[in-house]
Amino acid sequence: MFESPFIDRFSRTHWSMVPILFGPAMLACLYLGVVHRHVSLPATVVSMVLGLLTWTLTEYWLHRLLFHWEPAGRFGERMH
Repeated sequence: MFESPFIDRFSRTHWSMVPILFGPAMLACLYLGVVHRHVSLPATVVSMVLGLLTWTLTEYWLHRLLFHWEPAGRFGERMH
């Protein structure tokens, strides 16, 4: 991805970082929502599914829009 192996090393993470970082956060939010805020479990599951769907589609759209954009001119190429 980068010409420098040193910089390229910092652009990669191990797959296990996602569940290690986001797993506990998700479980804490689930616990706080269901137990402390008394939100029903079905409403919580629906919210989680809608959030996952919304994030997936938004990430796909932004990826297509920004990462595959080819700017015109030298300035645009340099900034991209």
